[in-house]
Amino acid sequence: MVEARPTGATGATGAVGGAITVAYTFDTTTTNADPGSGKLRLNAATENTATATYVNPLDTGATDWTAVLDTFDASSSTVKGQVRLVKTNDATAWLTFNLTSRTTRTGYREFALTNTGSSSANPFANGDALLLLFERTGDQGATGPTGTTGATGSTGATGATGATGATGTTGATGATGATGPTGIVGTIKEDASAVVSNPDTINFNEPDATLVTNNPSGTAKVDTSQYALLAGRSSGQILKGGTAAATPSTCAPPRPRTTRAPCTSGRGSATRRPPACRVSRCGPTGSPPPRARPSPASI
Repeated sequence: MVEARPTGATGATGAVGGAITVAYTFDTTTTNADPGSGKLRLNAATENTATATYVNPLDTGATDWTAVLDTFDASSSTVKGQVRLVKTNDATAWLTFNLTSRTTRTGYREFALTNTGSSSANPFANGDALLLLFERTGDQGATGPTGTTGATGSTGATGATGATGATGTTGATGATGATGPTGIVGTIKEDASAVVSNPDTINFNEPDATLVTNNPSGTAKVDTSQYALLAGRSSGQILKGGTAAATPSTCAPPRPRTTRAPCTSGRGSATRRPPACRVSRCGPTGSPPPRARPSPASI
């Protein structure tokens, strides 16, 4: 018969295992520098907000992990692997991170981290024994085939009207227009009124020297010198633009009548008739009329 023996006491929980496990002592200093042999530190006082860790190549047992640490960024994926920090004697105190890059420093290594979970904001105290566990991410897969083109989207709303452009340069001056028709040509009547050959009648009023027309353009004024020139012209003279046309020669003023002394001759005394008065009126062409020859006196 086999005698029963009492069961012994339960031993302590062993260290957390993993693909890669390195033993460190936690250092609460946050400076980017070598933490010292066998030590690990984070770059934030609030541990679960840290974005980097600084680790010495030697673990707490003075084993050199340099070659292993330098493979932590070997994956071609953006996230190179997952890091877990846990207390050696308390598996309920932990932090997890995604590791995205490695930087080689003199005497230590710097790893960029993004926190993915924690047991509390600050699960570790200075001097705590920790284990660093690392699991590598697989390489990024090949690019898949291009998908089919999607359906055309609906037309967007019409955009706002743009600003008005700058004013262009002034164009070249156009050609000169054709010459207008010749103005009205009038004639002077014997009563010193002026008329024209079309239905518009022009009358010259002596008191205010005004040239009045029933043309819709209204009333036109002429000065007294023009009036005097008009009044002195004979019938049939040409009037252009309300002004009598100038004559090519100047009419001599009329000579006064003179009476010759009675003639006495052998035939007896007789009074010779005086010659006709010289009339100084310019004809329609502007030249004086021919002189009238006196009739011979009867003796």
